[in-house]
Amino acid sequence: MGARARRFGAMIVATVVLGSVFVGAAALRPSRAEAWAWKDTCTIFVFNKTGAQTNVRPILYTPVMPNPASIAQYVTFAAIGVPTQGAGAVLTNTGIPLTWGCHTFINFANPGPSVHCEISAPTKGANTFSCGGNSTVRIIKDDDDIAGNVFIPSGSGDTVGKPPSSTRPPATGPAALRSSELPGGGWRTAKKGLDDLGVVGKLMNVNTLSSSCKAGGGPSETAPTTTSSGLYTRHAGGQWIGAASATFATAAQARATLAEALSSSSLRCLRGLLTSTRLRTSTSNSLLLTGGLGSSVRATRLAVRQGLGGRRSRTHYLDVVGAAKGRRMALVMLASSGTPTSATLERAAVRAALRRIGA
Repeated sequence: MGARARRFGAMIVATVVLGSVFVGAAALRPSRAEAWAWKDTCTIFVFNKTGAQTNVRPILYTPVMPNPASIAQYVTFAAIGVPTQGAGAVLTNTGIPLTWGCHTFINFANPGPSVHCEISAPTKGANTFSCGGNSTVRIIKDDDDIAGNVFIPSGSGDTVGKPPSSTRPPATGPAALRSSELPGGGWRTAKKGLDDLGVVGKLMNVNTLSSSCKAGGGPSETAPTTTSSGLYTRHAGGQWIGAASATFATAAQARATLAEALSSSSLRCLRGLLTSTRLRTSTSNSLLLTGGLGSSVRATRLAVRQGLGGRRSRTHYLDVVGAAKGRRMALVMLASSGTPTSATLERAAVRAALRRIGA
């Protein structure tokens, strides 16, 4: 395969079109990569069995990442209550590795003890779906995504599905990246979830992972003890940068998770997520061999080519950079439309994320 030199700030970067795996990373390559999820969705179906719509109202809803449509529904249900027909309320939100998956916290006022639910589908590790108070929970989906029925009051639901999962998500640490560490102005925290992340975010939102990219996150799956994140955008989503870091029980777990995330099968799943017939996109990725940032740093660039009327109209770029140091790993994702993220900006973001893990 051919290669061409590309300057990445003070680093010399060689680009090779990928057909397989990271060069030099064979020792880190896992046997399978499907346990790492580039997209996770949390969904809660609420059944109001009290006989009166005004009896059940959501009084708190904190989704990570936020979904504007579900937030709008939450405001409505908070005002008028949850309908008593079928699943009266359906709330969903989607997360990516930069938020370590999707997470939902929601409370419901009702005639009995307050119902408080905690739902998580992490990028790596077991899913969580549990509700306390006056409710019965049945899990109806549990792979990379998590979905469940919540019946209010307790004992009013059917027995279809699995009992609730009470696995605790990892603790949250300090931000993996801060906007003050990014050169230039105009950076703001992404507050509208994937809707804030331009074309790349739209593709992640509307597309689904293939079945070969999905796997159940069982209790025995390696999970971090602590995770951190930071996600910032500017130019109406035309450019965004985020980082996530995770601390594991052992250094071997951190290295294996990094290898999983950046393996050939994992990147194939990411390419598929960014390829859409409806939006006329095709995606390829190229290997970035980095120097000067440490032997554990791995990087790849995805080029999302968007066609219009048979002609290419624009190319969107997504760089994924990962590193491991001791029991910690970091992942940085940088997206830009039209041209790749500048070397200065990319170098600043990657170095900031590396400092968080001591690399």
